[in-house]
Amino acid sequence: MASENIPKSKPTAVSEIETMPENNYNTEIVLLSKETINPSKTPGGITLEGTLVGIGPMDNDYEISTTKNTSRQFTFRPLGGAGPDFSSSGNLQLSGAGSNEEVPLLRWRHNYTAAEEKPLSIDCFPTVTRKGRESTTVFAITAVPAIPMNSLTLKIPVPASEDEISLDDAGNAKGVVQMDQDHVIWKIGKVQANENLEMEFKVRKKVDEEEFHPIGVEFTSSTTFSELNVENVTKNDGSNASFTLISSVSAFYEITE
Repeated sequence: MASENIPKSKPTAVSEIETMPENNYNTEIVLLSKETINPSKTPGGITLEGTLVGIGPMDNDYEISTTKNTSRQFTFRPLGGAGPDFSSSGNLQLSGAGSNEEVPLLRWRHNYTAAEEKPLSIDCFPTVTRKGRESTTVFAITAVPAIPMNSLTLKIPVPASEDEISLDDAGNAKGVVQMDQDHVIWKIGKVQANENLEMEFKVRKKVDEEEFHPIGVEFTSSTTFSELNVENVTKNDGSNASFTLISSVSAFYEITE
C-alpha cells in the first residue's frame, strides 16, 4: 500500500472549485464550506483543512446548527485559537453583516495518518517478465475514491523514453491516458464514490517499483470529505432562515512508495 508524503517539488496549478454565490439565490444567507487536502508535515500523514464562511446580505443575528461525520470520527480544531470549540459544540453564532460581506464562522484542521480512511486509496502492482534478453514491466494501478469527484488526475513518473512505453493496454481505462515527457498522465475526470478505477501500461525494460513514485494526485469535489453539514439556520426571533450551502474540495499531493 502506498503512503502519502510531502511533495518533493512545488505542485503545478491546481484546478479548484470556486463557486461564488450570486444574487439569484432565493435565500437569506449563503454558506461556503471549503476543504483543502494537503501533505502533512508528519510522514505518512495528510492534513485536511477547511473553512465555513457566511455571506450576506443579512439583517439579523443567526444561530447555525452544524453536524459532523461520525463514521470518520473527525475532531475539528479551530485554527488560530479563535472561534468556537467545535469539538464540543455544533452551534455557531453569526452576526448580521453588510451586503455580500464574508463572515468567517469556522476554520479547522484535522491531521490523519495513512492507517485511517483516505479520500483516495491507491495500490500499485508492477510486474517484471523476461523473454530472452529483453525485460518488460507491466505497471498496474488501482484507485478507489471515498467521495464523488468532479475531476481526478494521476501523474505517474516513468524512467524510460517514450518509445520504451506502450499505452496499448491503457485503452480500457476510464478517461484519457497520455504521455507527458517522463510521466504517464491519467486524466480520469468525474468519478463516483467507491468506484473501482484500473489502468495499466507497459515499459520495455525492467523498472523497480520505487521508480514509479512519487505519484501526483489532483482532484476536486463538491462533496466534502469531512461531511461537515449545516442542519438549519435560526434567526434571533426563533424562526428558521432560508440558506444555501455550497461545498467544495481541492487537493494536490504526492504518494510515495
